[in-house]
Amino acid sequence: WYQRRVRGEEGERFDVVIFATGYDTNLSFLSPECGLHTEILPRPLYRYLINPRYPTMAVFAQGNEIAPFPLSEFQARLFAASLTGQVSLPDPDRMAEEAWRMWRERGDDVPVKYRYQMGEEQFVYNKEIQRELGFGERPLFDLDALGQLYEDVRVRRSECPMVYREDEYRYCSERRAYVMCE
Repeated sequence: WYQRRVRGEEGERFDVVIFATGYDTNLSFLSPECGLHTEILPRPLYRYLINPRYPTMAVFAQGNEIAPFPLSEFQARLFAASLTGQVSLPDPDRMAEEAWRMWRERGDDVPVKYRYQMGEEQFVYNKEIQRELGFGERPLFDLDALGQLYEDVRVRRSECPMVYREDEYRYCSERRAYVMCE
C-alpha cells in the first residue's frame, strides 16, 4: 500500500484490487505495512471486514460456514457506506481493539483458520448491517428465511451427503420461507 493505492512490481498504480482465491485465502502479496497479519486468515478485521489501519481497505467474506453471496452483499454495502460517510467508523485504535477482542473471544483452542467461523451468527451479523443501513421495513433479503434455508441445507448435507446438492428450493412468500421443490 502506498498513499491509499496499490503499487505493482513495475511501479504501476491501481485504485482497486479484486481477487478470488477460493477456499484458501492467500494474502501474502500484501506488505506488512498494511497492518494485517496475513498467514492463514487476515487479521485484525473490524467487523470481519475492514482493516483498522487503512479503513479504505476491506477483505470480504472471510467467514467459515457462511452463505457467501448474502454475506458479501451486506459487507459490500457496509463498506461502501463507510467510504461515503453514511456510516461512521470508530477511530483506528478502537477498531483494532474491537477486532482483536473478537479474535481472542474465539479462544486459543480454536485453530486460526476457524476464528471467523460464523454459522448461524452470520444472519445476526447481516441483520445488524441491514438495520444500521436503514433498510427497516424494506429489507434486502428475508434473513429469517435465508437462515432457515441455511439450516435445512446443513441438515440435508449431513443426512444425505451424496444427493443434497441436487435439492432445489423456492421462496414461498405466503410462508416467508424456502421450501424444497418436489
